[in-house]
Amino acid sequence: MPFARRSMARAVVDANILVSAIFGGLAAQALNTAISKCELWISEEIASELMAPPEMLDEKFSPEQARHFKSLIGAFFGYCRRSRSFAPRRICRDPGDEAYLSLAYGIQADFLVTREESLLKLPREKLRLHHLGNLRIVTPKEFIVSVREKRKGGGRK
Repeated sequence: MPFARRSMARAVVDANILVSAIFGGLAAQALNTAISKCELWISEEIASELMAPPEMLDEKFSPEQARHFKSLIGAFFGYCRRSRSFAPRRICRDPGDEAYLSLAYGIQADFLVTREESLLKLPREKLRLHHLGNLRIVTPKEFIVSVREKRKGGGRK
């Protein structure tokens, strides 16, 4: 069922972008762009993934980085619209990637921002076959450029 025409693009942001955003750079810029220019969505399944046990964060990050990540996740949740989890689309092998594709399908997302090669390399035809033909799976840099172009009137409506 199509959503009514909307003025803001719908975006799903992969967890790898949130982790990278701690360190600044393009991931942080893409996240800020998504927050300010898009409707952000998250599913229960993805929210659970992001609520990693603190000991896992402590293994990957310094204590300060772990606190910053937890704070970033809390703020990110505040900007997101929540959705139930949708059945897997069975487009790729990784169940973690499937959660993002299923959410994108369920909310009819315009963008999936990621650095996951398995997602970035999905053929357009395969996306079309799974009713995701309008979804753009993009890197942080591609996302920033696309949103900027859309604001200027050069992007897909």
